[in-house]
Amino acid sequence: MSSSSVLLQQQQQFHHASSLPQHQIKQSVSSSWESEVLKILVRIFSRKDSELFREPVAWQELGLLDYLMVVKTPMDLTTVRRKLESGKEYRKPEDCAADIRLIWHNAMLYNAAGSRVYFLAKTLSELFETAWSQSVIKDDVDRPPQVEEMQAWAESCHRISPEDLGKILSYLESACPQCLVKRSDTSEVDVNVDLIGARCFRELKTMIDEKKRKLV
Repeated sequence: MSSSSVLLQQQQQFHHASSLPQHQIKQSVSSSWESEVLKILVRIFSRKDSELFREPVAWQELGLLDYLMVVKTPMDLTTVRRKLESGKEYRKPEDCAADIRLIWHNAMLYNAAGSRVYFLAKTLSELFETAWSQSVIKDDVDRPPQVEEMQAWAESCHRISPEDLGKILSYLESACPQCLVKRSDTSEVDVNVDLIGARCFRELKTMIDEKKRKLV
């Protein structure tokens, strides 16, 4: 059984009432950004497709023995909610966003691209980023690259020399190794752009832009 299929079994273990956060999340918060984040969490919790991400992954019960080998820092929506409600865990909104982004990143890291879990994580990630930029931080330097940005970057990679492409892969291997997928049957390496960190991606974009300017 694949990891994505096994993970789907967790739906039976989660809270099934989509309105659960509405009466569980405390509204007595001290700052405006916390209030806005709580609104975003309520919105995500209320979606049926967030069920897999509401509670910690029960990797032992599901027999996912390699889970902690792949996912170094597990995270889930309920843990974020509790940390936010405590008023002590997050000193600034960026810290809270980092944990929420970690949820989607972990899911896409552990599950194969194209699987249902991967798709749901990517969908909720995009929903979160839209809400975050609209109500909390508009120009967040840690915002993951958007689809259009990733597509443009991938196309740019086809226009640079093999030598420069090798330098980019070397950079990724040291700065963001989780995004590299080495094929077992060949020596080729695929790059999963969804797993490239925001700052790493922007550094790569700068590298590509500089190469393009030199060609002009």
